[in-house]
Amino acid sequence: MTFIQTPSPKTGRACGPVSPALGLTWTQDVLRHSFGTYYYNLTHDLNQVSHDMGNSTVICKSHYVREVKKNWTGKCWGLRPQTSSQ
Repeated sequence: MTFIQTPSPKTGRACGPVSPALGLTWTQDVLRHSFGTYYYNLTHDLNQVSHDMGNSTVICKSHYVREVKKNWTGKCWGLRPQTSSQ
């Protein structure tokens, strides 16, 4: 089994040989920005997103309020870890 490591705290780039071999690049705060965008599209409540993410509504609006295809929002919240068969 191959694991993709998290980015280096110093460089922000993915560590280890796996990420480059797969053609992956790490974008800073990609998980946070994805969560904020899809959470806003789920709730349509900027005040709730702002509160839960610990940012001002101005910052949340500039980063997370964008149009996302409805089926993408459903797919995002439907993601589950793969379970191993025993």
